[in-house]
Amino acid sequence: MRLDTLCAIAVTALSILNAACANNDGAGSSNTTVSTPGPIFYIDPTCVGSGDGTTTTCGEHGPFNSWKKISSWVPGAIYAGKGGESETLTNFIMRQSGSPGKPITVTSFGPGQFTFRSTTSYALATSNSSYITWDNVAFESTATHCLYLAATGHHLVVQRSSFRRCGQSGIATHGVQFERGPTTDFDDIAIIDNTFTDVTGSAVNGDLDAASNQNWDAITILNNTISGAGSQASAPAIDFIAEAGTAGTISNIQISGNTITNSNVGWEPASSLIRVFRNVTTVPHEKRFMGIRVMNNTLSNSRGGIFISHVGLLPGVQNCICNNTLSNLITNAGIAPWASTDMLVEQNTITSLSPGITGIDGMGIDAERNVAPRPHNVIIRRNVIRDNLGGIGNPTGEGIYVWGSASTDVYANLIVHCHTGLLIDGGVDADENFIGNNTIVDSTQDGIWASFSVTQISQFTNNIVVGSGRYGFYRFGLSDQVLTRNIFFGNQGGDYFQQISHPSDLVGSDPLFVAPNDYQLQAGSPARGVGVNWGSQCADLLGRPCLPGHINLGAYQN
Repeated sequence: MRLDTLCAIAVTALSILNAACANNDGAGSSNTTVSTPGPIFYIDPTCVGSGDGTTTTCGEHGPFNSWKKISSWVPGAIYAGKGGESETLTNFIMRQSGSPGKPITVTSFGPGQFTFRSTTSYALATSNSSYITWDNVAFESTATHCLYLAATGHHLVVQRSSFRRCGQSGIATHGVQFERGPTTDFDDIAIIDNTFTDVTGSAVNGDLDAASNQNWDAITILNNTISGAGSQASAPAIDFIAEAGTAGTISNIQISGNTITNSNVGWEPASSLIRVFRNVTTVPHEKRFMGIRVMNNTLSNSRGGIFISHVGLLPGVQNCICNNTLSNLITNAGIAPWASTDMLVEQNTITSLSPGITGIDGMGIDAERNVAPRPHNVIIRRNVIRDNLGGIGNPTGEGIYVWGSASTDVYANLIVHCHTGLLIDGGVDADENFIGNNTIVDSTQDGIWASFSVTQISQFTNNIVVGSGRYGFYRFGLSDQVLTRNIFFGNQGGDYFQQISHPSDLVGSDPLFVAPNDYQLQAGSPARGVGVNWGSQCADLLGRPCLPGHINLGAYQN
């Protein structure tokens, strides 16, 4: 089931609760949603007398005074807690399900959110439950996870809700926790428009057990605001792991539009902020995630980045780490696609990353162990990467790092003021990588560092490398690389180190950028129209196609 279907179920499950708000003063938020024929049950913990859901002792709605007094959950019904109130519960588990078109909805009435609270257990749990929506409620636990999804779960929606603390001091527990086990199975889960604050571990966490052969499907984490995740121990804000040895998979994962700030602060080493990976990364052929889209997320002022590994092909779905904005992070890498196939890393903006105490890494994009042949390869294109200056170690502060990979295509990227613009290292005897039409400016060490311990040859075509603090092209390895029609200019230590062959490069030609911070080309630039045609996929940083016979060097085809 896709996101639009999930959202439709969430909307049609709810009811207009205006009657419940008739006596409030208008302060705070209240639920106003569309009509449904299901009954509405009210829960008001301040109703100390009766409160069995049948009397009017505490008001016209005849509320329950405890969620524990609900003995049976009715498909299609709405259960509304009094906004601004809370109930402390221990091991409170919803064990029943709604049905297609008739989900059970848990929400709030009146101003504010109702809070499920616990000091000794999870705030709320489900077990083998399906077709449930939690809308505009709050969860808080000072013991462990806030919302615990156990055994199996299908068609579950968590939206417009708040998660606070979700654990005890010194232990990383989670906001929404998918239970790990050999038979756990979750499908059509949507976690949308929620706020997670100071969660001790991850906002969302799910692990495929080593003994599992289940296929989780359609997990959507959308438009959530996460602040202070990993407050008690280093933990990704959003985390899915395939344990070593598992035969299980997770398909159709969408992690989009989330804002993550001030998370994992103070931990060294720190986990990633968004992590989807198999936890033995040296097995590149074992794909456990099919159809993953990590898009339009904003990560800032935190430790960690986006780490995605062991992704395989799902027909009809383009795996994509795209349009994310990362800034002011302490991390090994901003974006790290590892051991994956059919992966597009596109239109991300990555600025001001720093390494941890080791002083190495702190790179913008780290692509490792990607060896799938074209057309199922990893493509890194149209990204803007700036001001990753690294630390005291080496390698450090790379704009883009490609390691142990083959058939990786890196083109139309703008890399400005990084320690090393692009480092390609540790190759394999396989199809070459392609590095084309990138603009690399003002690297404090080398513009391009090609370091191979085997005889792999990669192609470097139509690139502009300007103003490096050491070399424009630094070859440290066994073999000359294939350089075709690049410009190297103003590199302080020289344009080449150990690279002998570069017959068609334009050496010593100023590419004539439009302005100091505008790397498009002036009309009289020697880089205009002299590039070689390397394929129909050639396009620039802004998505404009390359025109055969009129191809510019660098990242812009203006």
